[in-house]
Amino acid sequence: MTRQQQLALYLLPVAFGLALIADLLGLFHQLWGINFVLWTLLSSGAIVGLAFKQAQALPKETWLWLVVANIASLGFVLRDNGAILFWLGLCWVLAWMLIFSQPYRAHWQLASIRGWIVSGVVAGFGAAFGSFAASIHLPLRVGNFTSAKLRPILIGLGLALPLLCVFGGLFASADAVFENIFADLFNWNLDWLFEHAFVVLFSTWAILGCGWILFAAPKPDIALSQRPSLFNIGKIEVGIILGLLNALFGLFVLIQIRYLFGGEQQIAEGISYADYARRGFFELVTVALLVLPTLLVGSWLSEQRTEAQPLFRILALVLLVQVGVVLASAVSRMLLYIDAYGLTESRIQATALMIWIVLVALWFVATVLRQRGQYFANGALVAAMLVLIGLVLLNPSNLIVRYNASHRGVASFDGYYIGSLADDADAVPAIIEVLPSLPAEQNCQIATLLLDNWQENNDDWRSANLSRSNARQAVLQNERMLTDMSCPIDRSM
Repeated sequence: MTRQQQLALYLLPVAFGLALIADLLGLFHQLWGINFVLWTLLSSGAIVGLAFKQAQALPKETWLWLVVANIASLGFVLRDNGAILFWLGLCWVLAWMLIFSQPYRAHWQLASIRGWIVSGVVAGFGAAFGSFAASIHLPLRVGNFTSAKLRPILIGLGLALPLLCVFGGLFASADAVFENIFADLFNWNLDWLFEHAFVVLFSTWAILGCGWILFAAPKPDIALSQRPSLFNIGKIEVGIILGLLNALFGLFVLIQIRYLFGGEQQIAEGISYADYARRGFFELVTVALLVLPTLLVGSWLSEQRTEAQPLFRILALVLLVQVGVVLASAVSRMLLYIDAYGLTESRIQATALMIWIVLVALWFVATVLRQRGQYFANGALVAAMLVLIGLVLLNPSNLIVRYNASHRGVASFDGYYIGSLADDADAVPAIIEVLPSLPAEQNCQIATLLLDNWQENNDDWRSANLSRSNARQAVLQNERMLTDMSCPIDRSM
């Protein structure tokens, strides 16, 4: 038996087992919680086990992404905030994509952004078509059991089943007890059966394909690093492009310094407090966000022209310093806006995005500007994961309720916005704490929402989530108070 045949023989039961476990854990029809953590851990263990069985050492990068995937999955058992879970899920997908495509990127010596693009293509292609190659290499003989021995077994089963149905039907007609047993035996929910069978088979196909490209797929020699001279720029082009961008940023920075260091009195001259805080914030964040891919493209276009590299590094560094001032202006506006109007989920997300931009910009200086660009993309994803870990620990929904209640005063507390957080388990304990201090017309509706959303526990152990458990416990402990506050008319709607 060849190595590829042996691998295919190992991969098939592993892929089917992981797909079946995913279905049994309810990943396709239940809320994600502990089930997602368990399946990620099992999948990671399967990869490590297959590598050990094949006497194949996993690269350090693969270990890194396995850790990232498992940490990302932990967020699904700790938090209930939809935005955080979305970004954690995206990091989880990217981590697995990088795991499955790592052999290709290593073989083709691709790193950074180009490696990520190849990762997406290879992982998608492997999930779709890798199972074909694995199926071809499945051996027809396993030990002393061959396809010739399988043929009479299948023929015997095919001939026996019709006879069993005929005689079973006659016995069922002759005896009521046997009829009930026979009816229960074949009383299947075909819709349920077909749905789960399709999900398991489809998942098996995808997992088998990904496993094949990870451990056995051939890596053709392709000169992906070559590119036409049209996509090379020299010292003059670099100077013009980055020089003009620096001039534009410099003009904006000169204007912003007045506001950054002039205090609120400067803001009040000719522009309202709210307009300054609100206007252009997202545009500033977008500008800062677009600078990094612009510099990455510039680095790629000029990397084969050695005379352009020193000038590129100087101008890029100056531009990043000015981006820091732009971000400082954005942070200043955000802090003013939060101080005046309180916290919201979008404002916390925007602040987290700015922190990530700063981390990535510093990483850009440490890698790309030091001619170590192959580490940039991986570091950017790790930075995103660190920011998300910070958000998970911070618990934004809980922070929003507590901050707004303590800094803005309950008289101006936006109960309607807080009511929109009533279906977010992270916010429920804090909402219950501030609820008695709210006006009756607000706490009435919020109390009703809390009872409707969290009074009953419809999740089983597979969807176990710490935040949802705490929310239900808080509602049950304060059920009498919430019932007294609630609106009977709203409850019946």
